[in-house]
Amino acid sequence: MSAAPAERPHRSAPAEHPKDSEASLLDEANPLTERLPGYRIEIIKGQIRVTPPVDGAHGRGLTDLMLPFIAA
Repeated sequence: MSAAPAERPHRSAPAEHPKDSEASLLDEANPLTERLPGYRIEIIKGQIRVTPPVDGAHGRGLTDLMLPFIAA
């Protein structure tokens, strides 16, 4: 599983107040959630990060790890 963002992190212009900066990041992140269903949109340390949904290989890997625990 990759933790790298799917797109470059976005930094908005510095605001006078940190709350103003956070509001503008939310204003930018909300349309991304509508445009990219299934993707994880996160604001981390003032950056918007977009992570793609997991794929089939990820699910198979988890199943391979889960089976020994179920058998035990």
